Amino acid sequence: MVTSYRRLLSHSDVPCLLVVALTVKLSTPVLSLALLLAALDLLGSYTAAGFVLTGHALALAMSAPLGGRLVDRYGRRRVLTVYLAAHAVSYGLLLMAHQAGSAAMIGTAVLLGASTPPVTAVVRGLWPEVVAPDAMQAAYVARWIREQRLERCHRDLNDPTLWHRPIHATAAGWGIEDAAQFARAYRAKFGHTAQEYRRAAIERFLTAIEGTDDVRGRDDRREGA
Repeated sequence: MVTSYRRLLSHSDVPCLLVVALTVKLSTPVLSLALLLAALDLLGSYTAAGFVLTGHALALAMSAPLGGRLVDRYGRRRVLTVYLAAHAVSYGLLLMAHQAGSAAMIGTAVLLGASTPPVTAVVRGLWPEVVAPDAMQAAYVARWIREQRLERCHRDLNDPTLWHRPIHATAAGWGIEDAAQFARAYRAKFGHTAQEYRRAAIERFLTAIEGTDDVRGRDDRREGA
């Protein structure tokens, strides 16, 4: 694993991507804290400041998937240009909104969250362009570990010697202790539930045994004749 990370960091653009990704991760909580303190100072009410922060957070969470899709469809440069312009306008409106009351400040906080540039989606899309395919495993190590765990569970569900174990125990044995999370991830990866796959595996196994018994029965009858 250390060798994989060393090979990943050897690419010239990777440190820059890591700095950008870290900055984006840290900027969101910092902005939220600054927004809360500013709203509290300007409005003088914890309730109003809470609504401002909640509106910003909800808008940010709801608009993030849309930003990623827009980047995929229209390209990074065009989408980021529009988002940055809208974000700058939102900041200006936010600075003036406190004079109009808490409702105006909540509205501009929502606009500020909705116009947050989709930098995370852009950085994620850049990884395959700057990192060689053989180093991508380290870049997405968490996803790779999850995929490997699902593959091991998939293999064990097809193992007759492990059919006595409950499915959730099989998943927990490979480090996936949340049964609901396992069910969703397994279905998303393989296109069917773990229960369906195990049931089909048992049916195939029983069919194979019955076929073997039929062959043996015919052989015995021939020998008796």
